Amino acid sequence: MGLLGYHAAHLPPTSEWVVPNRPPNVRIVDAAGELVANRGETGGEAVRLEQLPPYLPQAVIAIEDRRFYSHFGVDPLGLARAVVVNVTAGSVVQGGSTLTQQLAKNLFLKPERTLSRKMQEVVLSLWLEWTHSKAEILEMYLNRVYLAPALRGRRRCPALFRQARRRGRSRRGGDHRRPAAGALALCPDPRPGPRP
Repeated sequence: MGLLGYHAAHLPPTSEWVVPNRPPNVRIVDAAGELVANRGETGGEAVRLEQLPPYLPQAVIAIEDRRFYSHFGVDPLGLARAVVVNVTAGSVVQGGSTLTQQLAKNLFLKPERTLSRKMQEVVLSLWLEWTHSKAEILEMYLNRVYLAPALRGRRRCPALFRQARRRGRSRRGGDHRRPAAGALALCPDPRPGPRP
């Protein structure tokens, strides 16, 4: 507890903690109003959780943080597992961060891999869990996470979802939406650093 308190003291006052807005972007549409392109840092619009196919959040949770709904922002079991695996391997080969910790890191922190930054990530994760619902945290995560190289958020992958929806409607083709969502959830960009 003292270690967390020490590192929390090096964060700005909690009155200044606010989830940053996504940077603006320009949407280019054709005469029919169909989206042609996005220009800007986010390259897409924020999407409400209810607008997403249910398979995408389920796939991300299953792959990234299966105890998402049962932890308080930090998963002691996941951290312990990662420590054992990393010590056994002699290097960092597995992370123990929750979705909330990943969101805190992407929203607020620099990419450095230090104990101090990890402790700050824990403090910010606890704050996010205290001030936001699980649904809000998941929605923020899905709108900011890189779901494939050079793609951010669900809206940057329309071709994959059009294909999944098309196949999902076909009685003969079976329901391919789950595999498409699973494939998308498997490819978050590993690049460190804050994300808008």
